[in-house]
Amino acid sequence: MGWQIDPIGLRTVCNQLYGLPKASIYVDRDSNGKGSNKRYKKTNFSWYQNVIATNGEQL
Repeated sequence: MGWQIDPIGLRTVCNQLYGLPKASIYVDRDSNGKGSNKRYKKTNFSWYQNVIATNGEQL
């Protein structure tokens, strides 16, 4: 159809279809760039790491 792909919309749809998180790491920083900039693993980090390691065979 010649339509352009909206990358944000594509990412949103993929996240909804596959239920995969955008990231498994939280960075302590607000939208103004203030914070400690420390990185923390989210609760789904180990699960997502396993999904990547098994190429999606173990969900």
